[in-house]
Amino acid sequence: GSDDIDVLFRPTNKKDEQNLHPIRIPLDKGLLGYRICLINNDDSDKLANIKTLADLQKLKIGQGRDWNDVLVYQHNKIPVITGAIYEGLFEMLSKKRFDVFPRGIQEAYVEYDDRIKTHPNLVVDSHLLIHYPFVRYMWVANSDKGKQLSQRLQLGLETIIADGTFDRLFEERYGKDIARAQLEKRHIIT
Repeated sequence: GSDDIDVLFRPTNKKDEQNLHPIRIPLDKGLLGYRICLINNDDSDKLANIKTLADLQKLKIGQGRDWNDVLVYQHNKIPVITGAIYEGLFEMLSKKRFDVFPRGIQEAYVEYDDRIKTHPNLVVDSHLLIHYPFVRYMWVANSDKGKQLSQRLQLGLETIIADGTFDRLFEERYGKDIARAQLEKRHIIT
């Protein structure tokens, strides 16, 4: 149960909002909500002319069956093809069961680099950036122990934000992927 949890680090969701206590400082500054797409190499220019939500609605997006993102895409009337197994999503994209596999900037290149040998026909698109609010928090148990831990974590995060450590750690962890994504060259759809 949630009483057994000391600290979780994951995106916000309705269930956690009801059962756990969040420390509302996004640890990745909301970076997870900035999505770049893995695509099949045969379709490498397919996203060059995607400029509007209406354009995006013409594509099929691949996602994990229980991922929070599915609701975002469905709400915006974007067709979603889901898979039950994370690793299977790369195979589904490879076989063109869907058009694009949007991933967080900090996920896309790691996933691409890890699978280039097994799925050589996949590439990271260089044209499109999809954005929606999607933050990761630390979560603690909704208990007296959790509330004490929450206060300490909040104070610790505020301290490292004030002294610049938070920004330095963010840059160390995500800076290369952000630079590699060349965000300034992408068309953004929010």
